Amino acid sequence: MAFKEREESSDVSKARTRLAGMKKIDSDKGKVIEYGGDVQSITSLILEDLIKDYTAKVESYNQVLKSANSKANEIDIVESKIKKMHATVLSSAPGKFGEDANEIEVLGGTRASDRKPTTRTAKAK
Repeated sequence: MAFKEREESSDVSKARTRLAGMKKIDSDKGKVIEYGGDVQSITSLILEDLIKDYTAKVESYNQVLKSANSKANEIDIVESKIKKMHATVLSSAPGKFGEDANEIEVLGGTRASDRKPTTRTAKAK
């Protein structure tokens, strides 16, 4: 099972485009323009720092997912081995103890005498 890596959101992609425009305007004007108001300061420098922080966090998140994928693969391998051993134990038990032995039930199987015989019904015409 593979976990899906996180991709850059469309909002961040748009912000990168906006940042490029902000930097161009800052360069043309020769100073850093303040786009925010009294409530929040918004400049190209602040936006650039936020985008860098976002990128670092996404990369870190994706690294954790890669590690989780690796562990999930290891778990799947061990689980497969357990499943094969379990099936082998159940299939070899009748040969060791007999088809009607109590040991078959102890191992989680069904004794031959406990199986319901199959009955066929005639098809209606």
